Amino acid sequence: MKRYQVKLIGPEAQGARISSFALRDLINVLTEGCLRSLRLRVEGQSSSSGPVPAWLKASARFDFVGLAAGSTVLLVEAPSLAEASPDHFAQGDLFQDLDVGQPSLALLEEGLQDALQGNADSDAYDDGLIQVFEGFGGLLGPGIRSISIQGNRNIEVTSGQEALARAQENHIVALTRHADAKMALARALGATEEIYQHYLGIQ
Repeated sequence: MKRYQVKLIGPEAQGARISSFALRDLINVLTEGCLRSLRLRVEGQSSSSGPVPAWLKASARFDFVGLAAGSTVLLVEAPSLAEASPDHFAQGDLFQDLDVGQPSLALLEEGLQDALQGNADSDAYDDGLIQVFEGFGGLLGPGIRSISIQGNRNIEVTSGQEALARAQENHIVALTRHADAKMALARALGATEEIYQHYLGIQ
C-alpha cells in the first residue's frame, strides 16, 4: 500500500480536525479523480455512461486511514493497480503504457500536475478530469487557502479557479490542434465540403 498525505493549509485547517463537509468534498474529488484518471488511461476517455465497472471501482480505491497534526493532514493509503485488481491487470503486456505497480492516485497526480503546468499535449487529463478539478474550487477559500498532495509528486493547488482556468485553456489548445490535424488529413484526401463537416462534427 502506498501512503499519501493530503495537506490543507489555512485558518480553518487547525491540527487533526476537519469539518464533515470539507472531508466529504475532498474525498469526493479524490475518488472521482482516481476513477476518471484510470479510466482515461485504460479506455481512452475519463467518463462514460452506465454503471462503473467492478474492476474500475476496485482499482481506483484508496483508504482514509486518519488525520495528523501539522495544519490538517489527511492520511490515505492505496494499493497498486495490480494488487487492487489482479485479474484485470494480470497481463501486463496489454498495459505497456501503464505502470500497474502504481496506485490510481499516482495517475490523478500526473493529470493534475500536467494541467497546472500548462502541458497542453498531455494524455493524462481530458475534459472529464477538468470537471473534477473544478471540485477544488469548492474547497478553497478564506478558510482553506491551499491543498497539497504528497505521494509520488508534491503538488500544491492554491486557487481552484486558477487551476480550472489553466486546465480549460490547455484543453482548448489541444482540441484546436486536433481539429487542425483533422482538416489537414481531409485536405490530403481531397475532401468535399460534406467530408469537411464530418471531420469537424458539423451536422
